[in-house]
Amino acid sequence: MFGIQEIECRGLEHLRESRAAGHGVLIAPNHCRACDPFVISELARQADEIPYTMGQLHLFMQGRLQAWTLRRAGVFSIYREGMDRAALAAATEILVDAHPTASDLS
Repeated sequence: MFGIQEIECRGLEHLRESRAAGHGVLIAPNHCRACDPFVISELARQADEIPYTMGQLHLFMQGRLQAWTLRRAGVFSIYREGMDRAALAAATEILVDAHPTASDLS
């Protein structure tokens, strides 16, 4: 659907080293394609991480099931049309707290 045939993640050892040291990591794709969240999800899977993701507020307004599913997947909303201080505070808290890895939760 998106034209992606393969994803190759390089430098995962740097991500793993930072996480092992207890650091929060911010990955900020330029999001020029609709497939960017899926690529980041694959990166997180290969690194044994559970990502938190900012998603546009309108995604949460498309039904209760979708909003619930997004929240369960680690997505939190951001209102991109103005200054969303709550979303920025949530992102900062996630980075400072250095959220758990997938192996920590199993």
